[in-house]
Amino acid sequence: MQRLGPVDLQTAVREWAEHEAGGRWAHLNVTAKHVLLVRDPIVREITDPRDVYRARIDPSERCRIRLGTNDRTIATWRVEIQSDTNPNHAASRKHYARLTASDTPINTFGMLVLVETGSDDALIHVIDGFHRAAAWDYHCDRGNLYPIHVNAIVHRRLGIRF
Repeated sequence: MQRLGPVDLQTAVREWAEHEAGGRWAHLNVTAKHVLLVRDPIVREITDPRDVYRARIDPSERCRIRLGTNDRTIATWRVEIQSDTNPNHAASRKHYARLTASDTPINTFGMLVLVETGSDDALIHVIDGFHRAAAWDYHCDRGNLYPIHVNAIVHRRLGIRF
């Protein structure tokens, strides 16, 4: 993951909330403030970072990415979302299908990742942006290789669960 430059936590969280409000939740006419209230567990866990910066993740680094704070890979999540028949997850499946229906590169602006410190080959934990990460992975598997750009948060602890 290549560091591109600094970004303050407030900007990173605002960009994420604005992206969420205008993306998957757009049909609900919610505001960025509403997103922050609804996604409170994530917001609470990222309020005391060691560092925050913009970064680029190249396709060759996909193997380092985990979705959430467990060991779930992008490939595992892709299988899960495609085989999920729970009617409560229909909007999630539809969003993923929309992102993968085109070869247009995924706009990852606003995506948040949580990183471990100390190593250039440490795991990268996506804390929000599972659909975008999975669609990017899908594109890369089909030969459409391009980097994604994220706001990276170096957290003080990685034992968080949400």
